[in-house]
Amino acid sequence: MTSEKQIEANRINALNSTGPQTTEGKARSCRNAFKHGLSSKHFVIDGEDYLYIDQTLDDLIEHYQPQSQDEYLLLERIVHGMINRQRGEHIMQQYYFVAERGGPLRYLDYIPGIQRYIRDSDRTVEKAYEILFRIRAERRKENKPVIVTKPENGFVSQPEFFKERKITSRPIPPLKSQKLS
Repeated sequence: MTSEKQIEANRINALNSTGPQTTEGKARSCRNAFKHGLSSKHFVIDGEDYLYIDQTLDDLIEHYQPQSQDEYLLLERIVHGMINRQRGEHIMQQYYFVAERGGPLRYLDYIPGIQRYIRDSDRTVEKAYEILFRIRAERRKENKPVIVTKPENGFVSQPEFFKERKITSRPIPPLKSQKLS
């Protein structure tokens, strides 16, 4: 049984142990359990080149010309899966390098888990492409025109949801009309 003194001491200590108070402290502490980023819900993690990721997404947008918010979100999901695959391959190379140089062999035990994340990323990309092509096929069946614009024509449509898009370290939003997993 705890005494009154212990209860009072716990209350006083609890007032001092409330976690980070500043925005910087909260941002730093939210990464305390960060290991490799393969299960991250964030588009860009620390140390990654967000311009490369942004350019990859821009290239897919230019190629597929998304006609709806769902198509745009599918392209984001594809890029996220591609980046996760690259993260996994990079981590595996580091683990092999450490083990080859005489480092702890326990890193080799992590390889099957990393490979699982890579397979999951591949499935995410495949599923997103499958849904994207299904949406487009349904649109063709309904005889809805697919707007294709080319910059050389002097006109490029820019729907509202494309304007001033910036990639940040934000979670990937779920699709409104489809489920990927």
